[in-house]
Amino acid sequence: MHHVDTIIIGMGLAGCTMYWSLKNAGFKCVCVDSNLQNTSSKVAAGMFNPIVGKRFTTAPNAAELFSSAKKYYNKIEQLIQQKIYFELPLYMPFQNVAHQNDWSLKMPQLKEWIHDDSDLEKILLANYQSEFGGFLVNKTGYVNSNLYVNATLDFCKKNDELLIENVDYAQLNIEDKTYHNYQAKYIIFCEGTNVVSNPFIKQKFLNLAKGQLVCGRISSALPQIIYNGKIYIIPTTENEFICGATYEWDYINNEPDEFGKNYLINELNKVVKFDYTITDHKAAVRPTVIDRKPIVGNIDSAHKDIYILNGLGTKGVVLAPYLANLITENITNNLEIPREFSITRFKN
Repeated sequence: MHHVDTIIIGMGLAGCTMYWSLKNAGFKCVCVDSNLQNTSSKVAAGMFNPIVGKRFTTAPNAAELFSSAKKYYNKIEQLIQQKIYFELPLYMPFQNVAHQNDWSLKMPQLKEWIHDDSDLEKILLANYQSEFGGFLVNKTGYVNSNLYVNATLDFCKKNDELLIENVDYAQLNIEDKTYHNYQAKYIIFCEGTNVVSNPFIKQKFLNLAKGQLVCGRISSALPQIIYNGKIYIIPTTENEFICGATYEWDYINNEPDEFGKNYLINELNKVVKFDYTITDHKAAVRPTVIDRKPIVGNIDSAHKDIYILNGLGTKGVVLAPYLANLITENITNNLEIPREFSITRFKN
């Protein structure tokens, strides 16, 4: 029997961040993942933006969250020897006159996030349509979540901490905390959409949503600014971009299809002033929590050593380091996890 501190089930954004958090605390882990390529963490844009939605809201602790996330990903970059964290200004177009008026009321409260650069805005407006204008946001960008996950899996593999397989629940004993020939002190489920097949999680808390995006290339230089309106357009190199995303609640599979591709191309054509070529088309299913809050903590009151981390949402790349650390601190220092994240808010 191999003795480890923690078994982590699932290695998407949640599982990888959980792994690094525990690794930093000196834990020995074994991680179980099927290493599929069309998972939400590997397909996701990984965009981060402190100003959210049509009402221009920000989290009360946004400054602290964004600062901590930046430090976290910069540290991971040193460990994996690859760049995954990219800071780019972001442009949010107004949808209509009412949207403009709402912004005028909210703007004084959001000054620390406003990127005031008229020259940059002129460059953007030379390449994108914006009938009602908009504004630039700073401390924004994206995390290359596909590279982050794959590099973390490679790191685990080199350290003999990775089992590449579909989890076999028949081999998982949560009372003894064993899996195959591994004995652990803790088990953490970070399975994303696969949690719906987990026999140890009784609550039903997900609404699954298919998302599609396209990748494109242009012949000239692309402005190094994220466009974030009805669709997002993120430059990933000097002349390449990704564009998304669809939200499909009624879907048959997680494969890219012509419906999603055509929708995104139509929306692109309404926005961009440049010619482009579509180079790739991807899809995955998101684990969207019914009340849009993450699930963090013990799976129930009877299993204090069994945890779940799931449903990180659209702010996932910023929230992941904070939420994973909540579990690590609960294990190491018995610090309480905020009850608002508990799975017990959902009935069995």
